[in-house]
Amino acid sequence: ANQENFYKGILDKKTFIPLGDLNTFNFDDLKKKIASVTIEKKRTLYENQSKLIDGLSGKRIKNIILQILLN
Repeated sequence: ANQENFYKGILDKKTFIPLGDLNTFNFDDLKKKIASVTIEKKRTLYENQSKLIDGLSGKRIKNIILQILLN
């Protein structure tokens, strides 16, 4: 259930191209699916991902660890 909620959350934010149920996905079509992604779509995905991933998680984790150690 947690993974499903996470999946739905990032799907709503349009941060990736869903492949659906991987148990039934035809991986022979994967190359075609990738080739169909336009430059504009890639740009939009990147912009949406950048809103969620700021690259500062390492710093935040370090600060949390330091707070725990120093208190």
